[in-house]
Amino acid sequence: DTQNDFGASVGGPVRVPWLYNGKDKTFFFFNYEGFRQANGGTSLLSAPTQAMLGGDFSSLLTPTNIGGQIYQAHILYDYTTCTGANQGKTCQAYPNNKITESPDPVFAAASKVMPSSTATSPYFNIPVSSENLEQADQWSIRMDENINARNKITGSYFTGNMPYVSTSSLGPLYTGGNVQGNKYLRLGYDYIITPTMLNHFNAGFTRRHRLETSGEGGFGGDWATKLGLKGVGNAVFPKFTYNYPANGINSPSDGQSVFDDNVFQYDDAVSWQKGRHNFRFGGEFRAAQFNLGILTGSAGQFNFTTGPTSTPADTNSGSGFASFYLGAATNAYIDIPQVNGFRAKYVAFFGADDWKVNSKLSLNLGLRYDLPIPVTEQANRMSYVDPTLANPGAGGIPGAYVFEGSGTGRLGGNSPQSIFQKAFGPRVGLSYAVDPNTVFRAGYGIYFSTQRVGGFAEDDSQGFSSSYTYPNSASPQTPVAVLSKITAYPGKLPPFIDPTVMNGQGNALFIES
Repeated sequence: DTQNDFGASVGGPVRVPWLYNGKDKTFFFFNYEGFRQANGGTSLLSAPTQAMLGGDFSSLLTPTNIGGQIYQAHILYDYTTCTGANQGKTCQAYPNNKITESPDPVFAAASKVMPSSTATSPYFNIPVSSENLEQADQWSIRMDENINARNKITGSYFTGNMPYVSTSSLGPLYTGGNVQGNKYLRLGYDYIITPTMLNHFNAGFTRRHRLETSGEGGFGGDWATKLGLKGVGNAVFPKFTYNYPANGINSPSDGQSVFDDNVFQYDDAVSWQKGRHNFRFGGEFRAAQFNLGILTGSAGQFNFTTGPTSTPADTNSGSGFASFYLGAATNAYIDIPQVNGFRAKYVAFFGADDWKVNSKLSLNLGLRYDLPIPVTEQANRMSYVDPTLANPGAGGIPGAYVFEGSGTGRLGGNSPQSIFQKAFGPRVGLSYAVDPNTVFRAGYGIYFSTQRVGGFAEDDSQGFSSSYTYPNSASPQTPVAVLSKITAYPGKLPPFIDPTVMNGQGNALFIES
């Protein structure tokens, strides 16, 4: 492992020779920090051979002993001889384990970008090196300008790029990790109204971009179109699982989630020193955006088992990769991704007084009023359980889904929440000096939190995303789907404006009385 942490900072008055001298007026501060940590290793894994890519699986006919581990022989059978119209007949083996028919077109396209070995042995035939790199590059700059004795402005900007990336010699399709970038922009203005009164204004913007991926190279590559796979999305690489033995390599992962969060904030406060009193008055406004895309499974997840190339009479028969060669999936799932843009706003006002009653007693008195504005979704893709609504799919038992937005079966609004208008938060504190060595302190306050989106909002938008799981087939030899024969998404497309949308999903609603 190697780790390095480094950085530098510089600051002072702004001076441009012969043009500008910012002494006592214009100041800057710049800071940079970098971090690198790397580790990795090499493994000997297993991948399909070149012969297998052409349909020749004869290398599986002989048991193989590697380091005392016996890998049994696997005879391949043609599922078309014992399924469909031939259901119940004896499955016929491929002569010499060679599939003479052409590969499934989707397989043929995918196999060109997926790992294979040039060795003749089917097991432990490909060395793979990997490296995990944690990296951070963060820099910030701040500027201060003393306009005159009563006016001052400040500005700062921060950007940070913090990827954690796992690379592989298998190529970019097998690169994964988390990529996060943050940006902060702050502006401030101070105005001295009188020698005892100051107004301070702040404006800020925060942005966070986060990509959580286990197959970064497959993200955004229009792979479904390139492979000729229909009925699925193009955002990620399709997931083909064929359980190749002996530490075998499968297709790249399709795990992908994208988050883009923005926060706009403005606040203003006036401080006034008046005798024994230090008054503060002000207000605050925040607008938050939570944008997400859960893309895992959107290009389809297809599991290829030994079933379609096996026979019931031989438990060692069949090969998952041979089933993949034929495009014959035992299980298949396609997800219509969850894409949401939630919005939340917040307004607050406050007043406070730090009162020096006498040399021993000080009081802190304040009142804050919070006005949390309900969370909305940019396209009104919000739903929730109404515990009083009769569920038509459950015999009229109370508890059914309702949907915000306009249109048939929807409520016409944009949020299930109302504005809570009684969020008054008093604050009281005191400090009393009993003697020079003893001080008694006490405080009391009521606080209100802002509106939040639970989890990743997956429970706040039911009915606006979807998934389809192919039903089980008549026998292990019968595929539930053949890749090249999928012509369209087989399920219904959202939205599902239906009060019974979550019936039978195992969810429970708890109501505290």
